[in-house]
Amino acid sequence: MTSIKRRLWTSLAAATLLIWCIFFAMLAAYWQQGRDNPWKNGLAELGDHLLLALPDAFANALVAAAPGPAASGAGPSAQPAVNTGEPGNILTALALNTLQLLAIGFLLGGSVVVSLRPLKRLSAEVAGRLPSETTPIPQDDVPSEIAPLIGAFNTLLARVDHALRSERDFIAQAAHELRTPMSALHTYAEAALMQQDPVARDALLRQLIAACLRTSRLADQLLDQARLEAGPQPGQWVEVDAPQLVRHLLGEFSVQANLQLISLYPRLSPCRIRCDVDAIGILLRNLVDNAMRHGGVQGIVEVSTGYQGRGEALQPYLEVLDDGPGIAESERSRVFERFYRTPGTAAQGSGIGLSLVATIAAQHGAEITCGAGANGRGVRVRVVFPAVPARS
Repeated sequence: MTSIKRRLWTSLAAATLLIWCIFFAMLAAYWQQGRDNPWKNGLAELGDHLLLALPDAFANALVAAAPGPAASGAGPSAQPAVNTGEPGNILTALALNTLQLLAIGFLLGGSVVVSLRPLKRLSAEVAGRLPSETTPIPQDDVPSEIAPLIGAFNTLLARVDHALRSERDFIAQAAHELRTPMSALHTYAEAALMQQDPVARDALLRQLIAACLRTSRLADQLLDQARLEAGPQPGQWVEVDAPQLVRHLLGEFSVQANLQLISLYPRLSPCRIRCDVDAIGILLRNLVDNAMRHGGVQGIVEVSTGYQGRGEALQPYLEVLDDGPGIAESERSRVFERFYRTPGTAAQGSGIGLSLVATIAAQHGAEITCGAGANGRGVRVRVVFPAVPARS
């Protein structure tokens, strides 16, 4: 790995060394041979040729304006072998300076071209890659100034690879999860068609409806999961009144709670949360749905909002608890994994709801705590959000 800066300095040093070598050669010639030396004669001859190359009117004007004996001549065209004096020296210096700049530019340009040659190879390699190829880009022979860019790009490729793997795993697991309820729908429908007894047929149709509801719920969760996989959009977040959001959501569950004889208790203290409203709605909906599914018969579900102190900051929180059988302490950290179901759980579920909660909490920088629920039974899930800055 070579630095572009180092190559540029090396080229500049080489050009400077060449100039100094010429200078010392000229100086040595002056010391050894005096004023009449090959260097002086050659430069004077170069000046004569440069002056003669100019248009006659311009060359005559330069010679006439120059002091000294050269000005009394009839011009360079009349005396081509005579030293043209000051105008020739000026043209010689101009020509030499131009040659020096061209040499330096050639060396520096060559250094840049050689240094960037590995990038052309990398560009061709990246252009020829398949869309799904996420292997790291090799950094051999890459200039050190560009190595951090290649490293950052490789980090991005690693993230893309992780996202693609997660997506493939999710699709495979989702296909497996959907296959079972779809098979159940087919089975219940066929059994109902073949059943002659109206009572038995009605029972099968009720099971079919329940299976349809479970499948619909699973599809909704899978769509929510796919939406969240796209990542958060903090620029679209707004500050919302948490109690008002909870009241609106509990209204969606009121009919279902009445059918299951479950009491919904809002314990709402004023608090505000800066968030993606749709995502927090998904979070609350899954927490309440989970509590109602796994709570006790004729149980209770409490939804709380408020602030909790942490140091000098007040952090808003959302909390849902139930009085069901609860979750063993050793299993509490795993229930937020995708498609994980607690062993021995009687209630049916997909194992996606709490993983959605964990994903949304992580996107909002929130912290989840899980403990015992009402009266030491059931489950209490609290999501604590970062403190909202005070409004001026």
